[in-house]
This record gives sequence, C-alpha cells and structure tokens, in this order.
Amino acid sequence: MALARKSGLGLTVPKPPTVNPFINQTPPLSGIRACTLGITGLTLLPVRLSLSVVNIGLIAVFSNLASMFLTPEDLERDPLSTVRRAVRSPIWYLMRFQLFLLGYHWIDIKGRAAPRKEAPVLIANHTSFVDPLYMATFHAAAPVSRAENATMPVIGGIIKAFQTLFVNRAGSPEERLAIKEKIGRRAADDRMLHLLIFPEATCTNGRAVISFKLGAFAPLRPVQPVTITYPLHGGFDHSWVHGGPGLLTIFLSLMTQFSNSMQVRYLPVIKPDPPAKGVAEGSTAHVVAFARKAQLAMAEAMGVPATQHSFLDVILGGEAVKRQYPPGAVVPELEAFRDVLKLDIKAASKMLEAFVKADTDKDGCLDEHEWVEFFVKRNEASLSPADSAIHREQLRSLFATLDTSESGKLDFREFLSGLAILTGRSKADPSAIFRALFRAITVGKGATVGRQQFESLARRAFPESDPADAGAAFDAARGDASEVDEEAFVAYLSKRAELVDAYRTALLDVTVDPKRAAAPPGGEGRCSAAPSARVAPEPGT
Repeated sequence: MALARKSGLGLTVPKPPTVNPFINQTPPLSGIRACTLGITGLTLLPVRLSLSVVNIGLIAVFSNLASMFLTPEDLERDPLSTVRRAVRSPIWYLMRFQLFLLGYHWIDIKGRAAPRKEAPVLIANHTSFVDPLYMATFHAAAPVSRAENATMPVIGGIIKAFQTLFVNRAGSPEERLAIKEKIGRRAADDRMLHLLIFPEATCTNGRAVISFKLGAFAPLRPVQPVTITYPLHGGFDHSWVHGGPGLLTIFLSLMTQFSNSMQVRYLPVIKPDPPAKGVAEGSTAHVVAFARKAQLAMAEAMGVPATQHSFLDVILGGEAVKRQYPPGAVVPELEAFRDVLKLDIKAASKMLEAFVKADTDKDGCLDEHEWVEFFVKRNEASLSPADSAIHREQLRSLFATLDTSESGKLDFREFLSGLAILTGRSKADPSAIFRALFRAITVGKGATVGRQQFESLARRAFPESDPADAGAAFDAARGDASEVDEEAFVAYLSKRAELVDAYRTALLDVTVDPKRAAAPPGGEGRCSAAPSARVAPEPGT
C-alpha cells in the first residue's frame, strides 16, 4: 500500500494505489492480429473445440463415476477408496491434454510442491479458470468451493471427484467460525489431498496481489504459496475481471492462439510467526499478520505491489458496470480505509451513484463545475438568489479542501473519502470536521462568519425555522465578538452536536446517518432533525 497522506479534513488517508488489478489489459485489435485470428479461427479453432468437447465429456464421466453416490459429507470425512481413486486417475492426463488444447504446450515451472505434512495448504493468486485447471492437473489439490456448486450439472461431479471442501457463504460470525473449523480439520488430516485456496477470493489481472481472505490462515498451519503468471502472448490478456472478456470469450481466444505462456513458481513454505507482544495466539490480529506475510512473499516473487484491494472493490466495479460507467474509474481500495472510515459497501455504492450522476462528461473525475452544479441543483429551487450565490462559493471552497492531489479534479477515491468524513463515517477527531465546515462556510482559512453567512446556512439547514432563531444562534456562537471566528465556531458545534448533521447536510444534501446508508441521496428529509426543528440558542442565552 502507498504511503499515507493528510487530507484537507485533518484525516490521514492512504494514497491511491499505483495499479488497478481489475482491468483487462488486452490492447485494441491490430490489423495483423485480426488476420492471424481469422486464420486460426478457421483452421485451429474447430479442431481444438471439437477435441475439447470430447475431452471435457470424458473428464465429466470419470469424475462422476469416481464420486457417484457420495454426499459432500462423505467426501469431507474420508479419502476416496482405492477403486474410486483408480477410476479417477485418467482425469489428470485428460486435464493436461485440455491445457494443451488451450495452447499451453510447455509450462515454465520452477520449484516443487512441498509434502503435505510440511504444508497441507497450497495458496495461489487467481487470474482465470486456467489457475485451478493447472493446480488440479499437477497436484490433485482439493479446492474450497461454495456448497451450491456441488449440485451443478457436470461441474458438480468434476469438483466432487477432487474431494472439494464445500462451505456455505460466510455471513454471520457463526458461519465464519464453521468455515474456519472445516478448513482446520481438513488441513490437519494428512490422509487427504493438499487443500487449495485462492485467498484473494476473486480474479485479478496479476498486476498486484490484493488483500487475502483469512480462511487459509485461520488454522495457523504452514502454507506454500504458488505464483501463476501469464506473460502476454500475442497481446491477449485472459484475466477474468469486470469490464473484460467473458468466460466463453477467454476460452475461445486461448484456443485461437497457437501457443500461450504460463510461468509457475513454488515459494518456500511459510509458517506463522509468534504473535506480537499483547496479541493473543490465534486472534484475528495474529491471523492477519500471517496472511500479510504470505501476501508480501507472493508479491515480491511476482514483482508486483501488495495492495489492499479486496472483493468489496469488485462489487463496486460491478455497480459501475450496471450504471454503464468505466469500472476502472471506481476502484478506491476500500480495505485501506478501514482504519480511518466507518464505510460499508452499501454506503460506498450510494456515493458511487452520486459520483456517476455528478460526472456529466464521464471522464472518471469531477471538476469544480460538476461538483458545484451537482450539489446546488439538489436544493436550488428552495434557495433565494443570495443564498444560492453563497452556497456556490462554499461548495467551491469545500472542493478545494477535498482536492488533496491539487489537480483541479476529484477522483472517486477523493470524493468517497471526503464525503464519508463529512457525513459522519469518520474515526477522526470531530473538530477536524468542524473546521472543514467552517472553512467551507467562510470560503477560506483565517476568515470569520458574519451574520448574513451564518443565517444563510441556518435557513438551508432548517428551512422551517423562525429567522429570529438563526440570529439568536449566531449571537450565542460569537459571544462578545462581532463575528464568529474558527475557534468559536468549533467550540459552539462541539457543544451543539445535534446541529452538525444539519449544517453539513445543508452544504451537501447527502444522507448523513450511517444507519440509513441505503437511503437514496437527496431523499426525504434534508437533515437529521425533524422538518420543524428550530435553530435554538444554547440554554441560558
């Protein structure tokens, strides 16, 4: 992960990653490449495709015979019998032939798999369907898969023959504990095949090793990392990512190339270190450190960065695709924000929706004009011309605060982190948010808030309040001074926490209650207070 930087809101947030692991890198089709594909598509593809249909059919037959009448519970409890293993044995040769049909005539392999007693768990990076095909062919490793896959036609029988460890989706803490225990039992049973886990839990383009799920590491058993990379051959990238080619397209594209390249490296076995001082053995922190150690080792071996991208970024990319927006523009590395923001995927998705609407030219960034117009249009009809002019100036000031790169544009990462902070999803000192609000209201640092500006904001925050209440609140905030300076404003809001949501909502008109993250932006209620709320002075004034 890149070094952190200080945002304009007083919060230390990570710098944006230097790579996007969820973009397919296949270049535009050149004339020569098109001619080559035309020739191989007419000659090589029909032969390979016909042989693949027969070959996959044979794999399915032998797999289903080997696992016939066995339930997932049977497969989890005991190894296959000698007879079933004999029936299964032709599969390895058929799978190697399938790799040959996909253009992998020769595979560059360095190192070897450690015996199961030394490393019961194999972990690998994940790019496409070719990864598990290689691991199954050369190791007969048992993957971890969703329980519903066991009942899939054809595929279900094939993966059952490998004694796949089937698990239910982890939703509750109890389900996560059940998965951890299942993996632990399988890892401890040396009668079984190696356990194969792709800890990234999604496909990437191989330009980074993203954050690992903890399932492979929770039992604290030794793991052996395996890196599988595919040097671009003929300009085709077969990574299965959002916005890239689909599974069928990848399959056919591999077959239209005379040969494809694969490099496999077996790394030394990695064991968990003793827990750090104050960290309990087997605790989440201990497991995270083990997973991070393995991630860094794989990234170093591949010559790529270890980032904190995660499956949450994949979900966000999918939301972008649904909105016909480039998924590559909205990969903020959400996992990196966990230490500083209280942000879940629902809240991030709602902010993505706002970002897509605001980005009128669809260039992946917001300039100052797009930022101002998006928020002004939400409540411009209810503002007087004077209030509207003040509101625009305040939004321009806030834009400059959020523009941490000083590029004159906000990317989705800056937009997301800035709004998350301003809408109450920050773990930062609240006074930093109060100061950011003050500087937006005053359009600059070192200024003061006059009665007109203060009352303008109050009218937007509480449109049904008595105007006299805004004046009373101003008098309470300024004390003996003629205007409200930054320190007085921060001190006032620190005592009047119920006003903070109303004031920042008046600036941005976005949902501020984290419990209402699923509510649409600009929905009912422009502030957390009831419509009839009044801007009252402090008690006793």
